[in-house]
Amino acid sequence: SAVFFSLAGCGDSTGNDSGGHDHGSHSHGNSNTDFSDYTEKRATMTENGAFFVEYEPTVEPIAVNELFEIEVSVYETDKKEAHVEKADVSVKAKMPTHGHGMNTDPNVSKDSEGVFVIEGMKFHMPSNPKNPWTLEIEITKDGTTDVAKFMVVTNEKS
Repeated sequence: SAVFFSLAGCGDSTGNDSGGHDHGSHSHGNSNTDFSDYTEKRATMTENGAFFVEYEPTVEPIAVNELFEIEVSVYETDKKEAHVEKADVSVKAKMPTHGHGMNTDPNVSKDSEGVFVIEGMKFHMPSNPKNPWTLEIEITKDGTTDVAKFMVVTNEKS
């Protein structure tokens, strides 16, 4: 099975965080807001109900400008009886309020238990529940394509 990883990007190879657009032209949320009771969803059915997807970062919390990896499991149902076999998976990480994605080019592999391991991810800007990163995991199997979306918040206030 093929594994694909694609990202919409902004910035340049030097790590310039500006991404060529004015970060002052949109709200970054209130940096004094207390989000201590916020809990991220890490598992969900895909938008059209074809697959159940869960992910787990290998470090907690996810830090700004630090490389991290995530492990993605794909199942036929939320009973999580067996990993989906022979599926194509692609991942996009975007910050919709800013109109850009990550500046890195992560690698995707599949371990012996059927878990997709995405290495080399890096969120170059802080986020919060009002201004999150969005992780979109797209799965294609036997002609069926569906997407799971997750809000992801970094450990630094934005």
